[in-house]
Amino acid sequence: VFTTLSPEHGGAPADGMTLETLAAATEVDERSLTTLTTALLSMGLLAKDATSLKFSNVPAAEAFLVRGAKYDFGDYLRLQIDKQMYPFMDHFADALKGKRENQKFETYSEWFSDEK
Repeated sequence: VFTTLSPEHGGAPADGMTLETLAAATEVDERSLTTLTTALLSMGLLAKDATSLKFSNVPAAEAFLVRGAKYDFGDYLRLQIDKQMYPFMDHFADALKGKRENQKFETYSEWFSDEK
């Protein structure tokens, strides 16, 4: 989402993208994308123009979460956090796109209840 919304690295218009155009560009259905963008807005990682309803990256997301940006932190998040700490996140994109069957993933309580 962050790279798609980047004017420099993703080709997004400078004034942002509507939910519809973002959904088409990311191949994520609008309902799932609404959930994701709401979460990212609440964390302060996206901005949404009240008049045009267009989404854009906030400066920190543009600097650190856009693939190819000078200070891109994404590899660390994808490879270290994703792969080692939260491997179930490998399924996140497919789940948003509706390409995952219902699958049970362990919860934090299940992880930490292992006596080993």
